[in-house]
Amino acid sequence: MLVLLQLYSANASRAKKVQTDFIHVDCRNVSRPPPTRFLVQPLGKAACGDSKFPLDARSLMHIAYLSIGKGQYITKRTQFNFAAISHVERRSTTMQAVYHMVTSEDAEDMRRRVCYNGQTSALHTTGRLHVHSLLAAPADALEMHQKLSSLASGNGRFYLWKNVLHLLLPKWIPRVLFLDADLFFLSDPALLWQHFDHFSPGQHIGMSVEESKSRHDVYSKGGISFNSGVLLLDLDGLRHSELYSRLLTRHSDPTSEKLGWTADQSLFSDMSKNASGGKSLFCEQLASTPLLDRSPLASKVIDA
Repeated sequence: MLVLLQLYSANASRAKKVQTDFIHVDCRNVSRPPPTRFLVQPLGKAACGDSKFPLDARSLMHIAYLSIGKGQYITKRTQFNFAAISHVERRSTTMQAVYHMVTSEDAEDMRRRVCYNGQTSALHTTGRLHVHSLLAAPADALEMHQKLSSLASGNGRFYLWKNVLHLLLPKWIPRVLFLDADLFFLSDPALLWQHFDHFSPGQHIGMSVEESKSRHDVYSKGGISFNSGVLLLDLDGLRHSELYSRLLTRHSDPTSEKLGWTADQSLFSDMSKNASGGKSLFCEQLASTPLLDRSPLASKVIDA
């Protein structure tokens, strides 16, 4: 799939195109197995020591994935994440990436999975893959996630960890690119990471516009319907943003609007409404327009 990513300024009275880039993206449904070329076969349980602290953390590209669930579900989810990491490694040519696995498992259990895979084991021992267990999440992250989860449905509760990554991830991580595991790059991921350069003071979030036009309530109130499959998060900025903290508190109130099954992107979208006053937090929206789709896995061409 060839995708045209268009950058829009959230500060303009109406969406104004400020730049156009071509980035190749191959989006595959996670319900289908990934191509075998994306999978790294396990080489047996390797010696896998403690992950080293990256001394130049601020000069590296930090990429995060969620691996949440139980039993076979988390096994499958973790395999997809490992496949995605392997793919990003092959596509990265200009910047070195550090990967962060956010998991509902005990950290040691996830590390065993990491160490059973040849490539992720090597990344871990060289300080380029870190495991963050929700079982050891900071108290403020747990409290905020619990409040927000009461407004979500189904798996939407899991996805809400994206909205509190600034509280969950260690403070030595200054910013992060969150990716769903079903997104594969056909060009260097650093092209996406470079969009942080477009952030102005007070802007801490970059994400794409949802292709579906079903959120009429958001647009009618001056907001933007977001898709959270790709997230550029200025974690340092969010940690110090009184506005974002205030919006999280407001939208986590039990009387607030329900967030539903896509709770994470519903929350971001609701924050962008005029009444919320949070639109200034969002930098560029990456509006994806499929120009050519000949993938055998595609069932239809999605309208822009």
